[in-house]
Amino acid sequence: MQKKLCSVWTVDLTAINGQNLITIEAIKLLKKEFKVSIYEYQSGLGFHFLKFLRNLFSIYLRVILKKNKFIYLVCSRSFLGFLRDFPILILSLMNYRVIVHVHGSDFIYLFKNIILRNIARRLYRNCEIIIPSKHLLNYFEENNFKKIYLCENFISNEILIYEEENNVLVKEKNKKFKVLWNSNIISSKGFFETYNAIKFLNDIKKGNDDIEFIVLGKCIKDTEMNVSKIKNKLNKIQKSSWLKFLNQLNRKKYKKILLSCNIVILPSTYICECQPLAILEAMIYGKHIIVCNTPALKNTIGSYPAMFAKRDKHSIANNIDKCILEDLNNKNKRIKASKEAKLRFSYKRFSYSFLKIISEI
Repeated sequence: MQKKLCSVWTVDLTAINGQNLITIEAIKLLKKEFKVSIYEYQSGLGFHFLKFLRNLFSIYLRVILKKNKFIYLVCSRSFLGFLRDFPILILSLMNYRVIVHVHGSDFIYLFKNIILRNIARRLYRNCEIIIPSKHLLNYFEENNFKKIYLCENFISNEILIYEEENNVLVKEKNKKFKVLWNSNIISSKGFFETYNAIKFLNDIKKGNDDIEFIVLGKCIKDTEMNVSKIKNKLNKIQKSSWLKFLNQLNRKKYKKILLSCNIVILPSTYICECQPLAILEAMIYGKHIIVCNTPALKNTIGSYPAMFAKRDKHSIANNIDKCILEDLNNKNKRIKASKEAKLRFSYKRFSYSFLKIISEI
């Protein structure tokens, strides 16, 4: 039997980030059931208008000729991104099936933007929306959106499989305590507060540098700090003997780094933060975790025995110290919680939920 057609509208998938990793796997699932056409566009200054118009023409032709079953849209959450998605979203007003996958907590701010809010509400209310976190549900339920589906993110099997008991590390005498930063370096994610916390603790040890800080990810601007300012600050601190910048790694090398670390920290107040893979991976590996107590991160953590800190040097340092002094009972709690997280964020669970949503008429 011939497969039906569907289209995917997404930002360029070459960048290594959580949204793209999820989107790539979602496309693989779609290809099991449908013949998929993928329409990618460049974000920011790399936007190519002519390619954009060609993609739109192709999609609209499919819709007019009734060759397309639906459009799977990985939505943009910025003002300009909304304008770019607008020609796809408007099809929902014609009772055409548009499935929107949300990957950031800042999505709801589209509906609070004084310029966009009315048209954004009208368009998205006619779409089917997939969200990864329960903390977003209240807004959509209160505003009478058509169909909202919860489909939490997943951890790939290559990362998911490991030896539990051998992996859950505690501080050993005469060995460094390793802290991992596995996210982009963004000011509002709390990177510099984390650095200052570790520096504070190492300074107390009078140069013993008992805590090692391993950093992955690239510099990205936010409303607090542009990339140039971030790089200037990094240049001033990168000579610290206990600080290691490894940039972005392939998944195999990354797994080895994660296995070797004691703790993952993300004291983020970043407006986009929703269900970061860095925290999901830390949970399934049974690591110590320190995050800020935001609705998104609190929902992601669930019952996992993580620690909540303010985005403040002393608060983060105090929680790192508690992790170093952890007792055996808490280690056993992390082992149990990591097994629960492996089920919650399994690919099998994600694929079942995703395909069930897609197959609904």
